[in-house]
Amino acid sequence: MVEQAHGCVAAGREVAGFDLIDLAAKIGGLALMPENADRMSRFEAASGIVASMRPCSDWTPKIGPERFDKWLNGPSGPLSLGLNEEDPYTDLFTESVAFYGGPFTVFPGVMEDSVYILRHICEGIFKAPLSFDVDCRSQANHLVSAVLKVSHEIAVRSRLGRNTKSIPTTGQPVRIPGAEVHNSLAAAVRFSKEDLIRLVGPSFDALQALIVTLGESSGRALDPTNPPTLARPIVRWNNDFVVIAPGHLMAALCHEMLALIVRGGQEGDFNTVYRWTVFRNVVRSLGAFGNRPTGVVLPDGGQLPMQAGLFTLDRDKLLHCMLITDELEEFQPGVVFGEWNHHGLEDALEHRVGEIDSHISKWSNPPRETLHLVLFQGVGRSHIVSLGEPIEPVHSTVVTLSASGLETVSLLECGNQLALRQYARAQDSLHRHASVITTGDLDKFAIYRAKGHGFYLSDGPRPTTVFIAPGEGGKLHEEAKLRMDRHLVSSYRSGELIEVFRIDEDVPIYAPLPNPGERHRRIALVVEGYDVPVWVVAGELPDSDEYSDVNRTHVEMIAYWIWQFTPALRNIIDSLSDLVENTLVVEIVALPGRGWFEHLDGERESDTCTVSFNSDAIIRLEIGPGFATRFSTSDNSAERLVVREILTGLHQLHRSLVGAGQSHLIRRKCCSQSPGVK
Repeated sequence: MVEQAHGCVAAGREVAGFDLIDLAAKIGGLALMPENADRMSRFEAASGIVASMRPCSDWTPKIGPERFDKWLNGPSGPLSLGLNEEDPYTDLFTESVAFYGGPFTVFPGVMEDSVYILRHICEGIFKAPLSFDVDCRSQANHLVSAVLKVSHEIAVRSRLGRNTKSIPTTGQPVRIPGAEVHNSLAAAVRFSKEDLIRLVGPSFDALQALIVTLGESSGRALDPTNPPTLARPIVRWNNDFVVIAPGHLMAALCHEMLALIVRGGQEGDFNTVYRWTVFRNVVRSLGAFGNRPTGVVLPDGGQLPMQAGLFTLDRDKLLHCMLITDELEEFQPGVVFGEWNHHGLEDALEHRVGEIDSHISKWSNPPRETLHLVLFQGVGRSHIVSLGEPIEPVHSTVVTLSASGLETVSLLECGNQLALRQYARAQDSLHRHASVITTGDLDKFAIYRAKGHGFYLSDGPRPTTVFIAPGEGGKLHEEAKLRMDRHLVSSYRSGELIEVFRIDEDVPIYAPLPNPGERHRRIALVVEGYDVPVWVVAGELPDSDEYSDVNRTHVEMIAYWIWQFTPALRNIIDSLSDLVENTLVVEIVALPGRGWFEHLDGERESDTCTVSFNSDAIIRLEIGPGFATRFSTSDNSAERLVVREILTGLHQLHRSLVGAGQSHLIRRKCCSQSPGVK
């Protein structure tokens, strides 16, 4: 440690005579390049070195490109601190976060699960039924708002949208672009005080917690493993502010939120709401597999810091899920990557598994098998999980994951009700003949999935020891996030924003993020690819359960065809973007009748299929129950008729808002092809 501190001082001397704010901006700008994502450790060291230095005069020259390259990539700069082995970056380079005033594009950066953790901290503080101290909540609101606005502004300036992928460059030096591009990136992370006040408004004071003045921390006392820019990734000097470490913003924000809670003595309330909101996500994730809550009440778990439930796994099998969260014991403000000590929690969990097995075995009709899913979800602090063999009976199996890892697996294995059991059986088989060394449970699942949902690793002799390199789980996170593409859009309900996810990885059609426990929700999909979101929503009926399949079929069909017509309709719908209020809405109303559910001999129900639009610019399509028989034919004539009516409604809406100039194009497109086979 002492040698590394001396190395920081020596590396600082190499650039001490140059403009440090300019140098900080150059470092921060390079960190905005996806090609440099694998160099996070080097940027971390470089930012710490610069932050520990104090400008030697009011004016100093700017460092030249050759000198800067030599310092950053040569042996006398950050590399002198022993950073030759830099871990590959295995997450998305940018993501989207929903918050008031958003959406916001952020940089997940150096902390694993940073966006997942931030989402659930915010949901716990701002949405959970338990009320926090008003002052604590107000401070947290200003802090989150300010940091997200700064992050989004940097992303906009550097032209980085949501879900930008990192570009692997393992073993290569930091890529430094030409002067024009580098200066533009450096400008993206640099702000004057006036810039920040305009950007974040009354939240400017809250931002101070993430700002460090140049030279405030001496290089001689610098801990290279915990530089000041981890907790305070914004450096300042006089009126200049630089986000020297954009990839640290999310970690620093999460840490400062927790520090606010600890300083306010709100740990107990936070632990309750954080576990509550994460468990809601767990229920959603298990629901994606098809594992539903049973509603069976479990015996009291005593003092275990957990939330638990029983879920369906199969007709004769159950899934017992336990969620354990970090309760902030021994939390150290200022130490972003602290340690979450379990203090013997593993033994208590193993005993709890035995208790639940014993309890279930006494049922009059017990399941043949119980799978125990143990989930650990931290808040950014490192921890090690080591569960031994569960207590008898031995037919029970234990699987450990993080809650964020479960979400990823559920997205990739969606609809497979037995996915976790299949993984558990393969894992048990591996553990019977080999010692497995891994730094993350999701890394192990990634190998299982890559090997065709098994652990057949090679054609050679069975290994006795299996080492799973870190990073494989991160690739799964990236795949799942790209598939889901979670983000905020304008809702079909006027004046609201809603978070959506993609229902098919290759099609830009999205559904609202489900809320566990919400029984009736209007069926709705949004089609992207236009300047304005196009919502297709089902009409509201008194008995929504009975008509849910009918409504879902109609909504999916119309959304699909609006997407298919994108090339033909883009100019027309885009021309409406300034004339409708944030969204274009197509409402599908299935008129009540038994014809949707059964063939009615001798009875005739309405087979209407008519379109209209109202003063709120909502296109409304009414379909009678007698029309159902038309959908059962072998060709797509019924679908064509429905789509023609929708396009006619769009034509009428466009004509009323814009005029007749371009609307004839819609009529030409909707009738230009003959019916075809479904």
